[in-house]
Amino acid sequence: KLSDAVKLAAIHYYVWHGPYDTSKEAFSLAYMKELRLGEQLMPTPLVTAQVDYDWETRILTESQKISEIFSKLSNGRGISASEAKVMYIKKVRRLPMYGT
Repeated sequence: KLSDAVKLAAIHYYVWHGPYDTSKEAFSLAYMKELRLGEQLMPTPLVTAQVDYDWETRILTESQKISEIFSKLSNGRGISASEAKVMYIKKVRRLPMYGT
């Protein structure tokens, strides 16, 4: 599902760059588009099926939501990259195709 893929991409981005922070260049849309991060973080079949889709905007928006969720789960301190990896795995394990 598209929304699941975007959430996983946002968690992956959290692992790379930490919590959403508008003061960091990594959380600017221009930075993400320049590096074509949508192509790097999204599954290839989705990217090739929807060539003109603005993946970076979706990932950036979801990154902000993910950071807020992780902040709430940790009483405002944010979670570590290792903890984010565990959250990623938990999300993957809930997908219907997991284990097939």
